[in-house]
Amino acid sequence: MDIQSNSNYPTINQLIPWIMSVLFFIYEFVLRTLVGTFQEQMMYELHMSFLTFSYISTSAFVLVYGVMQVPVGYLLQRFCVKKLLLIMVGISTISTFCFSFCHKTEWFVFVRMLMALGSAFSYVGLLFVISLVFNKNKQGFYIGLSNLIGILGAIFVAGPLSWIANQFSMDWRTLFQIVALIGVILLIAIFFVFPKLENEHKVSDYQIDLSVLKHAWIWILGLYAACIYSSLEYLSENYGQLLLIHRGLSRTDAGFCMSTAWLGYGVGCLLVGQIYNSIKRPILMMQLIAFVGFFVILSIYGIHHRLNALIIYFSIGLICSGSCFAYIYVRSNINQVHVPIAYGFLNAIVALFLSVLSPFIGGHIDLLSNIHQQDYAVVVALSLLMFLPFVFTTILSTFFKRSNAIAA
Repeated sequence: MDIQSNSNYPTINQLIPWIMSVLFFIYEFVLRTLVGTFQEQMMYELHMSFLTFSYISTSAFVLVYGVMQVPVGYLLQRFCVKKLLLIMVGISTISTFCFSFCHKTEWFVFVRMLMALGSAFSYVGLLFVISLVFNKNKQGFYIGLSNLIGILGAIFVAGPLSWIANQFSMDWRTLFQIVALIGVILLIAIFFVFPKLENEHKVSDYQIDLSVLKHAWIWILGLYAACIYSSLEYLSENYGQLLLIHRGLSRTDAGFCMSTAWLGYGVGCLLVGQIYNSIKRPILMMQLIAFVGFFVILSIYGIHHRLNALIIYFSIGLICSGSCFAYIYVRSNINQVHVPIAYGFLNAIVALFLSVLSPFIGGHIDLLSNIHQQDYAVVVALSLLMFLPFVFTTILSTFFKRSNAIAA
């Protein structure tokens, strides 16, 4: 079904698949960040160390999520989007329900990996749907808007859901069961509403075209996106609220600050699409984002009241949205047939990077007995991550621009 339109306004046939894909993206964000919201409660109940919790909250999830990104891109090239969406939402829902009944670390890790298997489709699938239903000149806007809407899941989990749990004395197991029920409702909606979309650039049954990955600049952009985005993801899933609690904020205030960070990310993602279409030197903008991000992360250690924390965490989200530049840049420099594989590859680099980063920082935190030392170690590590993207973009602008491999 070819539903692209030259009209300035989207049609209902364009909006339905996009909205359904965005809803699954929101759901995936909830699954990804829900564990981190209840870090203190789970660590106390299950007697976990920071390292063990990082395996469950981040590594088990993003490792599978990352490994599956390129295969998901390939599946999108071959099979019906609706069928894949139904299967992945089903896996996510069942694993979420099972997670609420786990008691042993091994089962937590296994079920969390299943959760990631289902969630792996969400973002690449969303980007692919956008590439199918909207014209190329509108795709940057809808990618940014989708990110803004999608992070509502993380915003809700970090602040409002934490407040609701405290108000009604609900534990983390009950909340996972409620989230699983929401997944069932989403599954039914997709089955009855989502149209059948066909990819006009579908590859043959046995052809896997990975030629786009031979370009070194795509690998560098993947590392750029990973380093820029990882600070927000790590703070959300592991240590972001504890940092604020150690600075005198209440648990509820810390949760709302984390929600503000995701709000900043969403606002930034929406702006990225517009900025990219209006500037002539996107790489220079990417360098500026990394440079400013280094100092914003360092400023975390100076937080001393709620307003200060809200401003800094919102700024962190805004900076981390700069990772979207990598996706839009790649989309602007490759053919449509390579889009699913390229998007999947970028997501894979980001996820695999996070799967190593979280236990690395968590293991070092366990070695430090002083809370102030732990906080300092986290802030320094995340600030250094913001310096690396500046190096990566310098390489892009220096070497690849000279060889005319990419646009400046």
